[in-house]
Amino acid sequence: DNQSVPFSKIFIENIDFGAGNIDELQFDSLKVSAIYSNRSFLLNNFELSTYLGNINAKDGQMNFGLTNNGVQFQENDRLNLFITFENIDISKFNRYFPWGLESRGFMTGNINLKGTADKPEIASHMDISDPGFDKINGEKLSGNVFYKESKVDFRNLLLQTKNGRYSGF
Repeated sequence: DNQSVPFSKIFIENIDFGAGNIDELQFDSLKVSAIYSNRSFLLNNFELSTYLGNINAKDGQMNFGLTNNGVQFQENDRLNLFITFENIDISKFNRYFPWGLESRGFMTGNINLKGTADKPEIASHMDISDPGFDKINGEKLSGNVFYKESKVDFRNLLLQTKNGRYSGF
């Protein structure tokens, strides 16, 4: 059943949870302030602190519909969200990656999501301390990732290892 939910407004005002979990994600604290009204979601504040790291977002906006099956996007629904993250333990997400090799490190950076649901534009800066991919180990990996028009572009990549520095793109 993909019918719209029987309400058009949801106010989430200054919710502050102590330790808990959402699905399998355990958190130390969660703070949220947002409004959903007539397919428009306005995110005033989001702060999530977990043992995996911290994620924050402020003053974001997205358009989507709520149905009995969850969130539903239409092709022209607007996206405008800026997310920062700090010390995210990459190894905890290996089961979600499409490759079978171990990835590890602690990621800090940001993601800027704009565009529309059918044509998202993503710009991200990341710094990863103690990066690793299978048998490749480093001290630091940094760079920018851009996604636009179904293309991924890596820029200013820098991998520092105990044996030297490697850069490209």
